[in-house]
Amino acid sequence: MSKKPHPAYRGIVLRESLAAGELPECLRPFVETEYPYRLDGVLPVTVIRLRIPAADILPAVWAVALALRPERYFANFIGDDDMFVALPSTLICIPRSDPTAAVHTRQIGTTFGIPAHQMYFEAMFEADHPGRQGVSLAP
Repeated sequence: MSKKPHPAYRGIVLRESLAAGELPECLRPFVETEYPYRLDGVLPVTVIRLRIPAADILPAVWAVALALRPERYFANFIGDDDMFVALPSTLICIPRSDPTAAVHTRQIGTTFGIPAHQMYFEAMFEADHPGRQGVSLAP
C-alpha cells in the first residue's frame, strides 16, 4: 500500500514585495526555487516558489502578510481546493468553488494599489503566472 503525499500549498512570493527584501526566517526551509520573471512583461522581479505543508499554511501566510511592503504587492498560496492570499497585514481565503470570493479579494487588493489585471486569482489555481496566456512560466 503506497502512502498518499501530505497535502501542501504552492506559494508564490516576489522578493521585491518583501519590506526587508528577504523571506521571514521561518519560511526559508519551504523554498523550492527562485527564478527571474517580468511582471506585466516589463518589470524584472525574482519569484520565490515555496511548498508549504497544509498544517503550516496559516502561520506561513500570516508571516508573509506581515512581511509585505505596505502597497502594490500580494502573495498567493494555492492548494487543491482553496487559495490563501496575503496582502499587507491581511489574509484572505478563496475557495476554488467560490468565484465571488476572488472578485471580492481583487476589490480589496486594489485598495493596496495592486492593479486588478495582476490579480488573476481564478486562473492561479492552474498556472503560476496566468497573465502569460494561462501558461506557467516556472522552470
